[in-house]
Amino acid sequence: MVFQFLAAASATRRGFLRDRTLIAAVGLVAAALGIGAGLAAVTLEGAPRLAADLGWTAAGLFGWLLALGHGAGWMDRGGILCPPLLARPVPFGLLLVARFVGLASGLALYGVVVTVLLGVWASWEGGASTAGVMAAGWLLVLRLVVLLALALTLSVLVRPVAAPLAAAAGLAGWLVDILPPASAPGAVSPLVRFATGLLPNMRLLAPTPEGLPQTMAEAFPGLLVSTAYALLYGGALLVVGFAVGPVLWRRSGGTRR
Repeated sequence: MVFQFLAAASATRRGFLRDRTLIAAVGLVAAALGIGAGLAAVTLEGAPRLAADLGWTAAGLFGWLLALGHGAGWMDRGGILCPPLLARPVPFGLLLVARFVGLASGLALYGVVVTVLLGVWASWEGGASTAGVMAAGWLLVLRLVVLLALALTLSVLVRPVAAPLAAAAGLAGWLVDILPPASAPGAVSPLVRFATGLLPNMRLLAPTPEGLPQTMAEAFPGLLVSTAYALLYGGALLVVGFAVGPVLWRRSGGTRR
């Protein structure tokens, strides 16, 4: 069972790394950073900040596309199941978790590459501290992993519209903190509690408005909370997919892809 899990996860990761979308995403982030540097060169102030902000925005945007596309099976066209493994007696739930692990490791590599790229730029231009860049990169990976878990689970439940629904939920997750309070009167309160419980709190997985930390000591408490939340939320989603997926698979006669 362990060997099958590792084989499935490894096959998924290799497929992700071989896919041209990963290289394209990194290249587009580099292009966005170059465009930001070019624009910054003709502005009077804020040059390092302009290029860095554009680079991080591009890294987040293209990372989201990778997580949504691969999580919903649009980019690699593999769905939940890896075609080379279909002939083996691998449980559906095991393949789901293995696929998540394989894709998450690929997204983590993407996060490391773009963080190094933007960190080199920050170091060259004297922008954010190393701790701040590392914290921003880790939060980026956490957001992508949560979105991946959301897309994978929805691909089990509602495969044709998994990517749009995951994108909508991820975008709505940025609004969790500004929804009406759960103590609101009337019928609003249960709806708010239900919505905030289902939606990912993306603001908890993003740098604070006060800016990036200057030292790891400052960054650690916030990163610990964000990491715990991402693991719990993503794990809860996978539990749902793990429990419901085999039932839907049997009902469809083993044809869900």
